[in-house]
Amino acid sequence: MKRGDCFEVAGRLVLAVDGVVLVHGRVVGASGPLTGVEHWHAWVEYDEVVPFPDGRRGALRLVVDRSNGHDVTLPAEYYYEVGQVRRTHRYERGQALAQMVRHEHWGPWDD
Repeated sequence: MKRGDCFEVAGRLVLAVDGVVLVHGRVVGASGPLTGVEHWHAWVEYDEVVPFPDGRRGALRLVVDRSNGHDVTLPAEYYYEVGQVRRTHRYERGQALAQMVRHEHWGPWDD
């Protein structure tokens, strides 16, 4: 089975884009050879300020997953439900960089 590129892609995004958080999590595969298999995955998240019809503004947490040639941006609540996200570890840019240097790879680093 071909190894995915999610850790590198998400790691590069957290280093390149201000305001995103790197997330490593356990997910359950929904297609292909990983269907039904729990495994580590990586993506980034950020908060988007959105206006409501009544004039108020609120934050919507979004997930960006560009692994394996995809370009997916979804509300985090939906992404977590569809991916059956089990556990997560979150890293701000500085924390992610420190882990990359310490471990000499893109992740996962915990568990």
